[in-house]
Amino acid sequence: MVDGDESIAHVRTQVIDYGSICEALLGDCILHGFNRNIFVCTAYQTVNNLRAGARINWNTGNKAIKLKKRTFYWLIEVAGDEGIVTSHLKRSLTQLRHLRNTVHITNLAANNRSYYRTLAKLSFTTVYNMIAATKAWKQAHP
Repeated sequence: MVDGDESIAHVRTQVIDYGSICEALLGDCILHGFNRNIFVCTAYQTVNNLRAGARINWNTGNKAIKLKKRTFYWLIEVAGDEGIVTSHLKRSLTQLRHLRNTVHITNLAANNRSYYRTLAKLSFTTVYNMIAATKAWKQAHP
């Protein structure tokens, strides 16, 4: 068992990895929605998820490449808008996104985030719930 700074480094690495997993799952699920043409809401249509925002033309070019340019924030907003995730899971994903963004040293220093062991467990729970949500949504939208 590790303690101190080494323990914090392990937790931080796990949290960052869990955030990346959730981001990938959201991207895959949203691409599935695009390919099946089943989206009914509007958040996916603009760069900033707002009706008045700059529009994204999803009808031209490769959707997967365009999707890679979207942020984790954008993915979470679209998933919430389309009902892929619940409002509770959306909040958990947003918290995980903020923690994952400490991969950027300037973000870590500016926000003075503290990492502790139970944070890894909470982040894992978010991943677990994200997996369940994406499976259920894809099964409901084959």
